[in-house]
Amino acid sequence: MLFLDMPAGLRRGELAGLEWQDFDFKKLPVSVTRSLVDQHVGPVKTEASRKLTPIDEVVARELLARVSRSTLLIPSIRLLARKLSIQ
Repeated sequence: MLFLDMPAGLRRGELAGLEWQDFDFKKLPVSVTRSLVDQHVGPVKTEASRKLTPIDEVVARELLARVSRSTLLIPSIRLLARKLSIQ
């Protein structure tokens, strides 16, 4: 989370609301559409908060490494992460 928080400037609730499917590892943006508030996931606070936020290639590489090792993801996301691995 820290890797993503620092360069993207997302709110804590926005970070907590992210899912792997929100990341586009080819074009490197993350789609911010959900937020976690008081242990409930819902839409972001304002329409202006709903955005595509660019992520750095180094951050994308770190996230891809984590996705590739995760056993909690559906297989298609792990496979995508392996195919898109940034060397």
